[in-house]
Amino acid sequence: MEENISRERKLLFRSGMILVSGICAIAAGLTLGSGIRVLGGPDLRIVLCCLFAVALLFQGYSDLPKTNAGSGAYRWGVRLSGGIIAFLIYDLGILVPVRLIELLIPAARNRVCAAITAVGAACMSILISIYGILHARQVRVRSYRLPSGALEKGETYRIVHLSDLHIGSIVGRRFLRRVVSMVNALHPDLIVITGDLVNHGTLKECGDVDGIASILAGLQAKDGVFAVTGNHDPGPEDPTFRHFLSEAKIRLLRNETVILPRCILSGRDGTHIHDRQPSPAFPETDGERRIRVALDHYPDGLPDGAAAGADLFLCGHTHNGQYFPLMYLIRRKYRNGTAYGKSEYKGTTCIVSSGTGCFQIPIRIGTDSEIGCIDLHG
Repeated sequence: MEENISRERKLLFRSGMILVSGICAIAAGLTLGSGIRVLGGPDLRIVLCCLFAVALLFQGYSDLPKTNAGSGAYRWGVRLSGGIIAFLIYDLGILVPVRLIELLIPAARNRVCAAITAVGAACMSILISIYGILHARQVRVRSYRLPSGALEKGETYRIVHLSDLHIGSIVGRRFLRRVVSMVNALHPDLIVITGDLVNHGTLKECGDVDGIASILAGLQAKDGVFAVTGNHDPGPEDPTFRHFLSEAKIRLLRNETVILPRCILSGRDGTHIHDRQPSPAFPETDGERRIRVALDHYPDGLPDGAAAGADLFLCGHTHNGQYFPLMYLIRRKYRNGTAYGKSEYKGTTCIVSSGTGCFQIPIRIGTDSEIGCIDLHG
């Protein structure tokens, strides 16, 4: 019964999205097409409406075809349609307030001015989208320096934090090679990945799975590389996913802890956010103090991590909104300061990554693709 209700809700949601997307595609296509026509260009209204509609539909259903998900045509389809949607977001974002002004001020209503505005908004949106695509490819290192009572005076411990790589149509081998090189240049003691290693719950979208695994196997840390799953990863029991992680030399923590020389690491499974076990408790270590680090995909898990006794709670999931204006919606949802960056909760330090890769729409505007570098010191 519950499964049927869930399917009905999903169908209703998709139907609503198709309707809204169709209206947006037609509005943008007619506005831009009419502007080009008034300024003496060809009549592209139908062509633009169809192009925008196809892009929106492809993005809405690109998580469904799995058989050819690794093909070049599919990957370029995701990137191109994502770029078109980025254009639509900013094009409509500029045009809507302009049209409201025209409605309120009759003197502003002019056919030629409206055409110039439509074409100008399109040109500006193209430039914004190009910037967002290029900026998404730039990875920055976000550094944190935190005191730790588990370390002797003068002793340091460096954790490099990756999250939300979303390896697939957008994030491929070239990007991963750069990330691996940047991580290794930091000489970490420990590398952690807090979920959404791959995209759309399948490795088929990754294309050359063995090649990608060999690139990730190049990550170097004294205490190893550990990961937890996110909502876009295959289930931890998936044999193909487990083989991929083995080849990549990444140890998956599934509601378990591991004791390292200077750190106790706990990892919480994040495949299903609504059906999860509590954060694993940290074991006693015969009086020897170690840094207690909890890995979770979701910032929502912070209270559980703090209750389990974590000194440091690392997570991702939010992407910090990824692009304007979504970052404001994310910050509104996570009002307790866990949308992005460092915060404190009942003695536990929480660090939320904005993500190393991108999901679905290949742009970042107002946020960064990042590698977290956390230096703990005594």
